[in-house]
Amino acid sequence: MWLAAGYFDESTDEFEDRCFTVAGFIGPHFAGLSLDMKWKDRLEEWNLDYFKASEIEGGFGQFAQYRDDPNALTKPLSAREKDLIKAIKTSFVDLICDEDEMTGIGAVLLLRDYQVFKLQEPKLAAKLPNPYTLCGQFVMMEAGFEMLACNERYPTRLQGLMRPVFDSHEDYSFKFQHGFDSFCKKNPTCSQFLLPPIYEDDQTYHCLQAADCLAYEARRLVDNALFDPKRPERVAMARLRQTVSKIYFIKYDGLKLIAEKQRPDFISLTPALENKRRF
Repeated sequence: MWLAAGYFDESTDEFEDRCFTVAGFIGPHFAGLSLDMKWKDRLEEWNLDYFKASEIEGGFGQFAQYRDDPNALTKPLSAREKDLIKAIKTSFVDLICDEDEMTGIGAVLLLRDYQVFKLQEPKLAAKLPNPYTLCGQFVMMEAGFEMLACNERYPTRLQGLMRPVFDSHEDYSFKFQHGFDSFCKKNPTCSQFLLPPIYEDDQTYHCLQAADCLAYEARRLVDNALFDPKRPERVAMARLRQTVSKIYFIKYDGLKLIAEKQRPDFISLTPALENKRRF
């Protein structure tokens, strides 16, 4: 028996409250360990305690040290600061892209549609969990189906199991973990090779920082497509595309499809972004 892992983090708009995302990477345990070690070394190279995509975007937190004036956090970034921050972020994105056996998956929920669906279809909406659980269970389903496809290559005695690892979350972790048995009963096909999810600190599990990067970029991809369609694709997402297996975009019609017709043996929603990729 061999072990795989999935590392997942969430991302949401702090002010606009447009999209909610859970995304991350799945792969063999040794590939995750390799990325974790390289990530730690890269943090040391840049004198960082951690990587957080939302902070690097504005030059906050750990990245304030690279501003012209670390105390002037409200000042727009200069051309020099933007170039340096881009170089730092690209160096971390490159680590993800170079780890061939780590595969990205994610789910992005349009919060506006979620709220409208609750108002217009209250009986169907009652079947849906909160945004975190909905997106979290979506990526666990996809991870389970990926694991199922992977295990088809092996005899029973050599088939593997996957441990989903989520970034610590004070509000949702307890209910999400304790809902795993119910998740398995509703989804017996995709859950048969999944171990119960655990929550860990992203400063200890560096792969969770890589998951944060994908979650942030996946959310921004959908956010820009809907609300700023003329904006060119972000450089980081253009690079991360090659690592992605599937990213689902859940809108009103998708919510209705999930509530009415979701079956336990496949995901009824068509991915918005998909590559023919397996870890």
